Amino acid sequence: MRTQFGTVVVFVKLIFKLKTPVPTEDDVLGAIKKQLSRQFRTTQTTFQNATYIKLTDTSYAINLGFKITNVTLESLSNRLTFTNETYIKIQDSINSLLHNLLSEPEGKQFQFPNADFIVDGTEIRANVLYVFKEDDVNHPSSFLQEVLKVSGLLTTTVAPTTTTSTTPLHTLLLTTPFNTTSVGGFPGWALAIIIPCGIAIILVPLWILLCCMLCGCCAAVRRRWHRRRSYNVQYTTRNGLF
Repeated sequence: MRTQFGTVVVFVKLIFKLKTPVPTEDDVLGAIKKQLSRQFRTTQTTFQNATYIKLTDTSYAINLGFKITNVTLESLSNRLTFTNETYIKIQDSINSLLHNLLSEPEGKQFQFPNADFIVDGTEIRANVLYVFKEDDVNHPSSFLQEVLKVSGLLTTTVAPTTTTSTTPLHTLLLTTPFNTTSVGGFPGWALAIIIPCGIAIILVPLWILLCCMLCGCCAAVRRRWHRRRSYNVQYTTRNGLF
């Protein structure tokens, strides 16, 4: 038995279950092409192809193809020997691939489903089925963020980076009184003139009416007083004659 390098072709089937209608094929494949083409440019792992499958009105799947080269394999007489150690190495490579596919490097590690393997000469084909769960990924990759965005599952956004300024704040001292002018209103000095004038306009007619009433009462009193005085004069004259 000797060690040789082989190739593993990995077919990943991602299933997304939504509560809303599924996105269109163009939106999903556009997000995949935008991210995966530049995310997997290493010499060992390359992105091959992607297909979109609508499962129901609220669920869909993405089939992704990857090729992992230079994988250490055990062989016997030009034939691969699929030992337990070989299986573990390939599964580790697939787990690393899936983690890079779905999560940022600082994201938590979680257990992916074991792959189903098929040996074909010096090539091994691995099929992985994964149903997306939000609890599995706490730091989604750029690819997953794009897919979740078009799927309506991106409920959180990355908080903007805040910088602390070391420049001291300037203190503004108020040395003038507050401006009493209201937006769209009259200035204070105008109100000081308008209000007394308004009061005077209201009180003048009342004052005139009061004066008229007083003048009428005074005239009536004067007439009554003159009549009484004339009566007293006549009465005195008559008494003097008799």
